[in-house]
Amino acid sequence: MDEEEKKFTIVKDSGEEVTLTMLFNFVNEQRGKTYYFLFDEEDPDNIIPLSSVDGEHLEYLDEEEMDEASQVLEAYQDLMAKEEEGE
Repeated sequence: MDEEEKKFTIVKDSGEEVTLTMLFNFVNEQRGKTYYFLFDEEDPDNIIPLSSVDGEHLEYLDEEEMDEASQVLEAYQDLMAKEEEGE
């Protein structure tokens, strides 16, 4: 995946366009959705999880999805920390 494929342009309710970068994504086949973990390069510590059924229209997560996304993000961060320790 090249850098352009990792960029998403989000239009806020106010009409403002924001470009976000994808940290990673995963597919939940049971729900038929792909979950994207995005961040603004000006605030890389603020990870924004969104979902999509078609890869084009992003949606906010419901409470159950947010719980799952938090667990997935924590596992991802743990894995990245272990990889950094191993370098």
